[in-house]
Amino acid sequence: MHAALRRLAAGVQAARAGLAYGSMAEGWFAVAIAHRAGRLEGDLTVLLLAMSVVSLGLFVFGVAMNDVLDRKHDRAFATERQGRWLLSVQWLAALAVVSLLAALAAASQFGRSGMLVAGLAAGGIVAYNVLAKFIPAFGFVSLGAIGALHMLVPDQHPGVLLPFWFSMTFTAIVAGIVHRLRQKRPAATVRGMLVATALWAAWSAVLTWWIAPQTLDPMIGFDHPREGILVAIILLIAFATVSMAMRRATSGAPRQADRFARLATLTQALMPSAWFLCMGRPEAAASFAGAAVALALVDTGVRTGLHLARPLDYQP
Repeated sequence: MHAALRRLAAGVQAARAGLAYGSMAEGWFAVAIAHRAGRLEGDLTVLLLAMSVVSLGLFVFGVAMNDVLDRKHDRAFATERQGRWLLSVQWLAALAVVSLLAALAAASQFGRSGMLVAGLAAGGIVAYNVLAKFIPAFGFVSLGAIGALHMLVPDQHPGVLLPFWFSMTFTAIVAGIVHRLRQKRPAATVRGMLVATALWAAWSAVLTWWIAPQTLDPMIGFDHPREGILVAIILLIAFATVSMAMRRATSGAPRQADRFARLATLTQALMPSAWFLCMGRPEAAASFAGAAVALALVDTGVRTGLHLARPLDYQP
């Protein structure tokens, strides 16, 4: 029994599943607005479950591939992360393959275009792990672009822009901060951050052109933007305030990065509630907020029950 729990703990550690619910919440938001607009047919519960598999599958695929490719580097430069090696390379590779196949199979629920976008997101994950993450200027923005792309799986023309742009921007910023907190190599330079800003601006332009080519209005699709934007600002202020307080109260850069990443995930999961308020749907906002809190509690319970105290990486 102890060996089984140890293996289960290793699997949860390797997948960093506790950080996936932010991506899942964003995917649910994309499904909900597409279904409401009549661009998705079928039972909403089935569609939400399919998107959950897509989000979780792509997430686990990314972190498992990261672990396989980074094993030698981590042994040399990140000895505090040796706990993840409770799973062998073979188990990690199998986890990556199974999660990718599950994500693509679930994406078929959204048609060929959904499978194509999921495949593009998976390709972006491969490109990030093989090349982009070794160049911080590209790596941060790549993670953000992958996050926004994953939200386009259920509907490639969602009719709202700000949630997708925010997902890309927030993910890139959080990835950069975690990179600095963990003192990863190579370190981000001023020149690199300028390049990252230029790349972010380019991706923002592409995203705007794709979603709102005629109006270029960031508030497109929002009937009641004032209330939702106010909630979004409050969430971001609370995120920044709590982050600074946690950093002062936490010793050790790896643990600071871990707690910051988990707080970022909770903020990411709560943000769709603000977007629903912008669309004049307070009932959906309340439901999503409740789901985000419940998932955070489940993550905390699982980590506590399996004694998962080791610092983790942020992988949106």
